[in-house]
Amino acid sequence: MARAHFELRSYNAEDRSHAHTFHQLVLPLAGTLEMEVSSHAGRVDASQGVIVVAGERHGFRAVGENRFLVIDLPEVLDALPPDADAVWDRAVGAPYFPIDPDLEHLIRYLRAEMARTRPGEALAHHWIHLFLLSLAERLDRKHARIPARIRQALNVIHAHYAAPLTAADVAAAVNLSPGHLREVFRACMGQTLHDYLSDYRLDQAMQLLASPEPGIAEIAQRCGFSDQSALTRSLKRRRGITPGDYRNAVCPRWTPSGP
Repeated sequence: MARAHFELRSYNAEDRSHAHTFHQLVLPLAGTLEMEVSSHAGRVDASQGVIVVAGERHGFRAVGENRFLVIDLPEVLDALPPDADAVWDRAVGAPYFPIDPDLEHLIRYLRAEMARTRPGEALAHHWIHLFLLSLAERLDRKHARIPARIRQALNVIHAHYAAPLTAADVAAAVNLSPGHLREVFRACMGQTLHDYLSDYRLDQAMQLLASPEPGIAEIAQRCGFSDQSALTRSLKRRRGITPGDYRNAVCPRWTPSGP
């Protein structure tokens, strides 16, 4: 059975980066952890946590004394609430989330349980359910504040990212001028439409690279890049790694089966 793994961790000031094949929650207890998840720079501190989606390369370094609650969640986890998929999907473009008093209470409760003993399977199961449901509810409220035209633009990008999509194409699909769409999109999403599309394509490519098949050239084609070289340049520029190196880092060792 796939289970969540809970651990208390402290980090040093050394810049490190890696990727892994499971989702991860990093929740604050003390201090600050500077992070960059894909191209999204931020920090985990008393005011916010972070969701690292499986396959996302992330860098991190700590500032001063620190302590964090780190929860590793396999992609196929037993009996997760249906809302969990929405949490992972939205974390791809916006990995950081605010810690309000109610979420802080949940974190402190689990920390207290861990101070006494490792949380039992039943407690861990219910805590993960409650935390993810609470987080999904907050993300739903935040998503509801995004103007309808921008939500439509996001739907167009998510449905057609594999095509040679431009800002003008998206603008035409949602009945806005390209200039107005660019302005409103950046104000709502915190990045340009071009950058969002680039990041979304890379996120899809990195998910495919986490398996030994298909080949990199096919992944480039599936994810909207003109060719393998275009994928390599974009991934190297925006994520600091090549497709081959990323696959070697996160993909389970694979060898052909014998006769």
